[in-house]
Amino acid sequence: MAHRMKQRLDLTPVPLLRNESLYVGIDVGKYQHVAGFVSTTLLERYERFEGCPVLIFEQSRQGFRSLIDRIRSYVPASAGLCIT
Repeated sequence: MAHRMKQRLDLTPVPLLRNESLYVGIDVGKYQHVAGFVSTTLLERYERFEGCPVLIFEQSRQGFRSLIDRIRSYVPASAGLCIT
């Protein structure tokens, strides 16, 4: 487990995904949720699906805001959000 956490602590910024889709999968739990982020750029950078960024967030307004903030860190505001 500690080895997995070291891989996730890569703090170099990811460029904004201007011309590609960002896919977000959310595992909904009772008290907290886990969101996984995948795109072509993220797969190239992390080399494997399992290495792509994740976000654990609480079931609260603040937790949902952290999810939206994370999505906006990958996708420019001008691109808009399409939820399907």
